[in-house]
Amino acid sequence: MKQDISVWRGFSGYIGYIWRKDKKLFLYGILLIPAFALADYLTVYLPKMVVLAFEQGKSIPGLAAGVLLTVALLLLCKLVCVTGETSLKHGNRKINRRMIDDFTKKLLYVDYKYLEDADFLSVRNMVHENLFGGQIGNDQKADRLEEFLHALFHWLAAVGTVALYAVYVSLLNPWLLLLLPAVPLGLLFNTSVPRKIELKWAKRGGDAWKKIDYITKKTEDFSMAKDIRMYGMDSWFMSLSKKYRDKRLYFKGREMRASAYGGIVNMTASGVYYIIFDWYVLQSFLRGSMNTADMIFYLQMGVALLRILTDQINSGIADIAKISLGFNRYKNFMAYGENTGVVEVPVKSGMPEIELRHVSFSYPGSDKKILDDFNMKVNPGEKIAIVGVNGAGKTTLMKLICGLLHPDSGQILLNGTDMEEMQAEERYAWFSCVFQDIQFLPLSIGENISMQRAAKGDETREADGATCGSKRIGYSFRKGDETREAGGATCDSKRIRYSFRKGDEAREADGATCDRDAERTEQRIWSCLEKAGMREAVERLPQKLDTLMEKSLNEDAVDFSGGQRQKLILARALYRDAGVLILDEPTASLDALAENDIYEKYAEFAKDKTSFFVSHRLSSTRFCDRIFLIDRGVVAEEGTHGELLASGGLYAEMFAMQSKYYKETAT
Repeated sequence: MKQDISVWRGFSGYIGYIWRKDKKLFLYGILLIPAFALADYLTVYLPKMVVLAFEQGKSIPGLAAGVLLTVALLLLCKLVCVTGETSLKHGNRKINRRMIDDFTKKLLYVDYKYLEDADFLSVRNMVHENLFGGQIGNDQKADRLEEFLHALFHWLAAVGTVALYAVYVSLLNPWLLLLLPAVPLGLLFNTSVPRKIELKWAKRGGDAWKKIDYITKKTEDFSMAKDIRMYGMDSWFMSLSKKYRDKRLYFKGREMRASAYGGIVNMTASGVYYIIFDWYVLQSFLRGSMNTADMIFYLQMGVALLRILTDQINSGIADIAKISLGFNRYKNFMAYGENTGVVEVPVKSGMPEIELRHVSFSYPGSDKKILDDFNMKVNPGEKIAIVGVNGAGKTTLMKLICGLLHPDSGQILLNGTDMEEMQAEERYAWFSCVFQDIQFLPLSIGENISMQRAAKGDETREADGATCGSKRIGYSFRKGDETREAGGATCDSKRIRYSFRKGDEAREADGATCDRDAERTEQRIWSCLEKAGMREAVERLPQKLDTLMEKSLNEDAVDFSGGQRQKLILARALYRDAGVLILDEPTASLDALAENDIYEKYAEFAKDKTSFFVSHRLSSTRFCDRIFLIDRGVVAEEGTHGELLASGGLYAEMFAMQSKYYKETAT
């Protein structure tokens, strides 16, 4: 992806984006500018007013009244500033939340091939930092996009304040106006080199911190606790921690040294400014052309000017520029590649024919061909085994077949239609896939099997007219009117629609339909669990289908064994009931007997489907109609289990080695 590094395009683009989302935020910012400038001016002017009153012999009551009035105006300006800043931050934060939602949707709906693209993932990481902030332990925090309006209007307010003070400086001596642009430009030029050095060491220190953070997290990971103790890894962890902590301290010291050089430059520039400005003010006072009150005012104004020029003008420009570049990255990321999730397609339940013609594929950024002029034809209803050594391309082949990846050349035909001509949802609708890295969501068992969430409650019912039950997210399959009233279940929003204009009879009728829909869903889940051999285990749980999974997020969740998780995944695949079943080594972590049991269950339910079974254990694929041995990106051998053994090729050699291992183990 070519990065857009134009600050102006990012700046103008973000302004336009916010304007379209919430125009009133700019009103808050415009009100902030004069309030900020006046508040700063009154702070500087107040001492002058007191001294001038004494010089002119004003009465104490008159002075007190003037001071109170000025303080009241100052407090009013501060109130406007606080209100404006709060409104800006809150509004920009809301817009940032929408951007985060769009960022999340992009990751969910972008074509899967980009998730294998290192360039895409690099941009994703940078945008993530701009949306959520820098990484933990990294001193160089990314400027968050939600800080844009605050930085912009603070900078404009600072410019307005400088413009106000410039009027007074011009009355003192127009030549002194040259100090105003000279100070920030001089500081920017003089600190650029130390800043680059500082960033260089900060990055190296941040890399060391990432390793420290990794080591710390591993020591807190309970899954590592056994290995750490049994293999004496504690001393190794401690030595690594000390090594990278020492590196971190060294890099931090070099970073702070560079920062100190920049500080010296800043102090030198500030000193020159003070000498010139204060010398002229004091000379005017000593010559008698300036009274004491004006001298105090100009001296305080000089301090305020330097503070604004260095702390707000300079840093404000840098912050706005970095955030503008961050929005450019966000905009480029959102436009990256094609998105899926455009249309809804029902699951396809037929038995399709699948053919690969001269398919070649390489991963982005790599010249290595995973598949090279690959050809294969699978007839409707066939059970196909895919075998080969590690790295042969078996998983890549499955991702290509189900449409997650796209071939560099060649065609993948589904019932004679090139899959590249189909929308992504239409391709996915044909497949039930079970991959090696089994994933469950921190939801209930029922939801994890059906992959449908039940958002319930009267508020939701009024919002989209598609659900019934409580506000809790999740299915409630417990029986009885009270439970159903409390837990409810989701109806299909396309079929069931509540209408509060119909009256009680219509509402009761719709509610009854919703209950029937929930019962059918429940019965179907129980049926899939029974076929997968998990019904009894789930029925023994107190919450049954409402039992939560994944203890990492739910304290009350239940952890299942590896075999049980495999059976739950089988139940999920059965529930989806698509026309093509793909099993990509989902049982790699199981023993041979457990794997064989799982595959036999899959084989039983694959009778009316076109099926692919990927396994590194060749004995588990004997039930398949044909076996394809993949080697070096092509089909090296093809046939039934008996035919391949009789041919005496690579398959027979691999099978003999595995058989020998199991015989030796048994002996």
